[in-house]
Amino acid sequence: IKLLLGLIHPTSGEATLFGRDIRDPKSREQVAYMPEIPALNPMDTPRSFLKVIASFSRYSEAETRNRLEELVEELGVVRFMDRRMNELSKGQKQRIELAQALFARPRLLILDEPFSGLDPGSRQEIIDLLIRYNRDTGMTIFFSSHILTDVERICDLIGILAHGELKAIGYRDELLPCHAVEIHVKSLDLQGIPFLKKMALDYHSVPEGHTFILSPQADQQRFENLLHRYNARDVKVERKTRSLEQFFMKMVNRDNSEKDNERVPQ
Repeated sequence: IKLLLGLIHPTSGEATLFGRDIRDPKSREQVAYMPEIPALNPMDTPRSFLKVIASFSRYSEAETRNRLEELVEELGVVRFMDRRMNELSKGQKQRIELAQALFARPRLLILDEPFSGLDPGSRQEIIDLLIRYNRDTGMTIFFSSHILTDVERICDLIGILAHGELKAIGYRDELLPCHAVEIHVKSLDLQGIPFLKKMALDYHSVPEGHTFILSPQADQQRFENLLHRYNARDVKVERKTRSLEQFFMKMVNRDNSEKDNERVPQ
């Protein structure tokens, strides 16, 4: 992250942003950054802080006012815009930092541990905001995190770093392939169960209904058509994959094993 932001300089290799070498300051013209620890004056207010940030933009006074009003509403910070920073929770400060990062409508948003230290409610709110911005604007979000469950939920493309090295990179469905499809049905016509069981790897009748386990290669559309034919109600489909945490530990353990083998005298 520091390399991409130009805070430190590479000693080897190369990196580009929007086709420009990162040594070129213009490569960061459409980049915004939110640090892990908010750098906010404790005696300042969100309103005055955001006005200072806005003063560095190329927007007109009217555009600046409209953009601030838009962000304040979108990020839900209206109610504490005039309180001092030292009176705000970490989640509230994260929203203010996010507002300053999003002000200029960047094409790339870089976040350093954005969910660290947040309570579950605040973490979910920040996640929802990021997902919505990515969906609505197409803005790319690049972030580091040790909370792998959040990474798994949010990211399309995932890189695994261990011991300072990139151990794996790929799209989520490539790194965490589906090994089964679980379909839960609250109720259905019982005469259909024998036909559905023929397509399933496993079947369980539970107090809450019926659970069918399908292989990833099964014709799921045909199975769902059969469910419809036999009047299935409240159908829930869940793809079963290993977790990102399991994948991460596998990569780290394999790396440690390879290093141990290198130490064994020949």
